[in-house]
Amino acid sequence: MTKQKLFASKLLDVFKILASEPNLNFIKDNQVEISVSLRKTLFKISSNDINVPGIPISENFFEKSSPLKNDFVSNNQIQKFISILSEKESVLRLNHIGFCYSTNSIEREKQRLLKLANHNNLSLYQEESQDDSMWLYIGKTTKWYSPLIEFVLVEKTNDRWKDYWLPHFQIDIDTNLVVEDVELIVTKVFSGKVRPYRAVVVNNYVCVLRARLGIIGGININLDIGTEGRMPRYHREKLLKKL
Repeated sequence: MTKQKLFASKLLDVFKILASEPNLNFIKDNQVEISVSLRKTLFKISSNDINVPGIPISENFFEKSSPLKNDFVSNNQIQKFISILSEKESVLRLNHIGFCYSTNSIEREKQRLLKLANHNNLSLYQEESQDDSMWLYIGKTTKWYSPLIEFVLVEKTNDRWKDYWLPHFQIDIDTNLVVEDVELIVTKVFSGKVRPYRAVVVNNYVCVLRARLGIIGGININLDIGTEGRMPRYHREKLLKKL
């Protein structure tokens, strides 16, 4: 099995587990299918491939892979985690899925995505980032609660931990929980193997907590959990700038 197929298969398994929570159920005909409307699919996963229709995923995402060996939390742990969130009725929606990868030119990759998005009747948005990377989103914000695809572009980094976050795929969900509760659940369910990381902090407020589930086929997979004060509607309508 190629690295790409191995990654797609694992990602499909994760989405199938998350689908036990109705607000995260995107399984259709044994595949993942995330749509922006009844007639337009934003993202698909089969057991062999991941696909953004009309927008080829950069080769860098797969080819510039991490050298770390395959290592992942158990399916039972993921199931227990999502079950606890479901029991608390805390899962609101899928915010977005994301690709983070290195590129030789952030600007060239940005223009590639812009051209492809426009060609496919989608919009490309940019958010001011908190680091040296560029944060771009594809989709439509006319319905602020609809999922988007994020592309985090990295041109240069000397971070010694880069193999633990580059490249990575993220599944980002919105919840009504405070950050301390999420940290406690993550630490307990994954028995300390997953250390919750405060990924997005605005004005000393933790908006997103990250749980790194592991690495498969040279690609890290993260579960990002938005906290109760994240304000996704404000993010869509005020922080994302259409290009």
